[in-house]
Amino acid sequence: MDTYRPARFTAGRSFVKDSAGKRVRFDDPRLTHIYPFPFSPHLRELLAAVYRKWKLNMRVCGTPGDMDTLQLGRRLCSGRE
Repeated sequence: MDTYRPARFTAGRSFVKDSAGKRVRFDDPRLTHIYPFPFSPHLRELLAAVYRKWKLNMRVCGTPGDMDTLQLGRRLCSGRE
């Protein structure tokens, strides 16, 4: 019987419960905040500075859009949305 449970938020979202059921604070050095989508370079640097100031671990996964994707976006969006 598998008893593993992934980490999750507590009911009030003030802590994270690890897989053993122990409460972990958001500023615990074992905790890494992961953003699963890319940001613009400026926003990424801003977030990194905030996380450094608060001494929190952060990682952004994914890569920024390539030129073909950006050109397609420019053709589809006027920028006034």
